[in-house]
Amino acid sequence: MNQVLYGVISFCKIIFGFLLFFRMFPEKRWDQRWTGAAGWCVLIGLAVWHAWDSCRGFIPWLQIFLYGISDAAIIKIFYRCRFLDAWIWNWLYDIGYSLLKVPFIIARGIYLDKGIAYLNVSGGRVLSECILCLFQLGIIFFLYFKYLDQIELLLGEMTKNSWRRFLSLLTEMMILFGIDLMLELGIVQYDTMDMAVGVLFIFGVSMLFLLCMIYIMYMYSKMEQENLSIQKEMLARENEIITQYCRQDAKRMHDMKHTWLYLQNCLEEKSWEKAMECVHEHLEEVKLHQRHVRTGIPEIDLILDYKCQKMKKKWDSVFRRH
Repeated sequence: MNQVLYGVISFCKIIFGFLLFFRMFPEKRWDQRWTGAAGWCVLIGLAVWHAWDSCRGFIPWLQIFLYGISDAAIIKIFYRCRFLDAWIWNWLYDIGYSLLKVPFIIARGIYLDKGIAYLNVSGGRVLSECILCLFQLGIIFFLYFKYLDQIELLLGEMTKNSWRRFLSLLTEMMILFGIDLMLELGIVQYDTMDMAVGVLFIFGVSMLFLLCMIYIMYMYSKMEQENLSIQKEMLARENEIITQYCRQDAKRMHDMKHTWLYLQNCLEEKSWEKAMECVHEHLEEVKLHQRHVRTGIPEIDLILDYKCQKMKKKWDSVFRRH
């Protein structure tokens, strides 16, 4: 029963890992519906295989190491993403999931006076391991719906350039070998010193993740401030354009008043030629300043008209010089 429950929890954990990654890299390589269905069939098959295989090891180090690379290659086939990005994500996800298991397995080894071969493989899965993994699955579920933007920013910072990708892979490889070293401490049996070493190792890795998260939160805050300043600058420019347009409209109304007075005077004096000349002149000006529907959004059309008129005036001034 415990084996089945552990396999189900492992399957859900693997599927959530795929969902997290695809929320960050949603673009499929092919748009056909059957390819998407085929991709998910392959990924679900992988999840079933990994979940069944994980039942034979509480911390399946070799599975984490090898499957992280092979899964990245398969993800690359069906989704538009870098192979290294998927590779880094798979290892990061499994490392985060395995860290709490290290002190747990050492504490259980001290309590049972057993070695790692029994604890990790031959002893099978126990209820306490299922409870711990279910707790971790709840944390993943919470992160999926609450902090996806921060996770995406974290992966983005880790894979920002070739140097960071290399450094991320190297760091993850060192942590994986550190986990393997913690497991090998209990080849015969664990003692209290091993527990101290394991706690120090988890503390060091946790501090590394904490520093990364602090840096990510700083970058996230900085990015929000930059976006806010850009929005303020754009709003100020739009207000300036609208204010300029309002001034031009007020000037047109003032000029129109004088135009009508002039036309009235021409009609009273029966100066038809002057009246027609005035009408033609102002018709040309109206055509020049006529507003066009370019996007269907009044505010954007207003800004585009203003920019077009400004460019035309600049072009006319340059043309007159030559």
